[in-house]
Amino acid sequence: MDANKESAEGCLEQAREFLAQGNLPRARRFAEKARHLYPSLQADAMIMRVERAERGSDHAAADPQDGARAARAGAGDAAAGNAAEADKQRERQRQRDAETETPAARSFTPEQEQQVRKILAAKDLYSCLGVARDCDEAELKRAYRRLAVVVHPDKSAAPQADEAFKRLSHAFQVLSDKERRLRYDQVGDEQEEPNRMPTMRRRTHGGMYRTANGATYFSTGELDPEELFDILFSGGSFRHRRGGPSTGSAAAAYGGHHAGMPGRGGAGATATNGIFLSLAQFFLVVLVVLFTFGSIFSSDEPVYSLQQTAKHTRERATAAGGVKYFVSRHFEREHADTPRKLMRIESNVDSEALQDYAFRCSREQEKHRELLHNSRSWFVRAAVKRRYQKLADQFKFTHCDAYSALKRKLSGNSGKGSRRAGHT
Repeated sequence: MDANKESAEGCLEQAREFLAQGNLPRARRFAEKARHLYPSLQADAMIMRVERAERGSDHAAADPQDGARAARAGAGDAAAGNAAEADKQRERQRQRDAETETPAARSFTPEQEQQVRKILAAKDLYSCLGVARDCDEAELKRAYRRLAVVVHPDKSAAPQADEAFKRLSHAFQVLSDKERRLRYDQVGDEQEEPNRMPTMRRRTHGGMYRTANGATYFSTGELDPEELFDILFSGGSFRHRRGGPSTGSAAAAYGGHHAGMPGRGGAGATATNGIFLSLAQFFLVVLVVLFTFGSIFSSDEPVYSLQQTAKHTRERATAAGGVKYFVSRHFEREHADTPRKLMRIESNVDSEALQDYAFRCSREQEKHRELLHNSRSWFVRAAVKRRYQKLADQFKFTHCDAYSALKRKLSGNSGKGSRRAGHT
């Protein structure tokens, strides 16, 4: 599997080059090949970038004038498509967004400010996510989702929300990786100073963030915080529900352009669109905060469980992915009284199941690597080597296959309109 991982990384590099050149079919082909060779969050993120670029191309084809502008913008991105330039574009865009936003749109709640301070002041990564040191993968994902919607810079204007969001992303990626978590438990996090999170940070090459005193806390091997957010919230549907090109800082994070980015001669229309977009974002922030805190304090019991428990006895299956989950006997009356609520819950079920399969798939890959290593060890007799080799050849990647199958189902359903949610 080490060879598969190296091949997958090579395919991802090819996909990045073709994406920068605007060759979307070949970019998708190499990204999907990378995911087939070695399923990973990085491969999923690359496929999402290609899909966003494809949606942008479809939008450009529908409007020739916009298509010409997008083509010119895409050519500019390809010419200056390095990490440093992308950061500069993202920062400039956020400044433009701040100039066009209304005062109401930049408000924030005391709860949001308190959560930002709590994350930045946390003494370790477990405290950052608010989980116990013996927590499992499912608990990590639930904690990340609960906090990410509160401190995401697009949802919260609280001071240092951006820093809190980045540290939250870093904490999740460290603790959800078995090897990195073990190393963190043994020697701590060499990439940050837990008790000192200065406000002044600068971005370095390869996705690292460096504090004012020189401590680095975001490693080269991690996903961009925006990408991780989109992956864990069902491929970005949480933030981009209209199906068109991405907007705001998320679009810049993927190398794209803001839908309202001013061009030559269109400043008036852009300002109007920016104000309208800011108002829409403000109301979305209010709804998200109300839903988040309402769900936190409404009940101590989880709405559903992927395993049958004493409280969750009724079996259901999601409409999109066919994932089995269990609910209480009062589920329909208390949590799924409308199709919209049920669809939201089932989206979370599919996302949690997908991440669970990914985690278990990584453990299968680790087991397979161990078998191959033993079959080639100099300290093992030939007969034992053959036995290990046979076990490796016959090894079944059950959860990896389940991950790929569910991913295909969800990708196939992502472009559809309204659908019947759930069935018993």
